[in-house]
Amino acid sequence: NILGKLNLDLFKERTVFSLSGGERQRVLIARAFVQESPMIFLDEPVNHLDIKNKYEILELLKEETVTKRKTVLAVMHDLRDVRKYFTHGILLKNGKLISFGETDSLLSDKNVIEHAFEIEGMGVFP
Repeated sequence: NILGKLNLDLFKERTVFSLSGGERQRVLIARAFVQESPMIFLDEPVNHLDIKNKYEILELLKEETVTKRKTVLAVMHDLRDVRKYFTHGILLKNGKLISFGETDSLLSDKNVIEHAFEIEGMGVFP
């Protein structure tokens, strides 16, 4: 079922070593879903993915949190994706907690974002 959702059916007979970086990334995420654990921890889950696959993965992660009540904890750098696909967030700087809370309010605080990313006055807010 997960192979179909992630469009990996064609790869089920191939070894992981024959896959591209993006294909391998999708296989690793599929493995996380198949384990049926209540929590999924991901570090940059959409790195190496083209736009179509990136959004398919993020939609599936969001779906899993709603339909299967899973908790997904992911390290992400694209604040637009965080706002769209995650309900809560944590901002860290040099390993220290800066702020946490609901994504919309967390990412709307211009001062927190400027401090976290050292981008004062650059106007790059999601």
